[in-house]
Amino acid sequence: MATDPTDPSADSGAPPSGFWTRIGAAPAPVAGIVNQADLWPWNLVLDRSRPLPAALEWRLDTLFGSDLNSDRALPDPAGLSTPPLPLLLTARHPDEGGDHDLSAVKRAALLRHFLPLADAIDIELRSMEELADVADEARQAGVAVLASAHDFERTPDRETLLDLILQAEQTGADAVKIATRTEDPASMLRLLAPFADRRPGAPPLILMGMGRMGRISRLAAVALGSPLAYGHLGHANVPGQWHAVELAEALIRQRGGADV
Repeated sequence: MATDPTDPSADSGAPPSGFWTRIGAAPAPVAGIVNQADLWPWNLVLDRSRPLPAALEWRLDTLFGSDLNSDRALPDPAGLSTPPLPLLLTARHPDEGGDHDLSAVKRAALLRHFLPLADAIDIELRSMEELADVADEARQAGVAVLASAHDFERTPDRETLLDLILQAEQTGADAVKIATRTEDPASMLRLLAPFADRRPGAPPLILMGMGRMGRISRLAAVALGSPLAYGHLGHANVPGQWHAVELAEALIRQRGGADV
């Protein structure tokens, strides 16, 4: 998981080498996990007849938030048997879809507890100040930090999106992720428009839609430069998600790879 500070990717807009090397070639499908039954998907890892996701994302607020609220002990990271895939961690703010109404203190506790397993963590832009110490600890451990924002109601106008992206970049994030509601072509085009404004050396931009245009928006975002595309692993968290294996297959077809 260690990041090589001499790696030229640091100046090219690529995520830190330790994170990106484990992910593999972009664009990479990420499988979001929100149910404990999906935490250790050995059947998926062992099924080589279909393409695997390139990484997993654990939604810690959903998976373990109830443990914090009930004072139950969290599982010991050292004792967990995890699939041999890179792992992203996030503990979502309640106003951005987070479960169990967790305070910043509790979300920080979740991220810190599982940080030894992480290749990257995702912190919402609105939480970056409150969780700055966690972000610093992650970077010191060679773990990439993504800054994100989620709008489950609509897609903001282009100026608002560009301002969000700029604010996220100014936090020093290794990548910026924005997800918005896309129910019609106009909203999807607004979401994807910031790709036209990318400048050399800017951190990678990950955009994705939710809702009726969610599936097509994720393929379109990859075609325009998004290095990651998120799907689910058995339990969709938002409308418009692909199953991660289907997403991996679609990305192979999109880039002209072999039939799967």
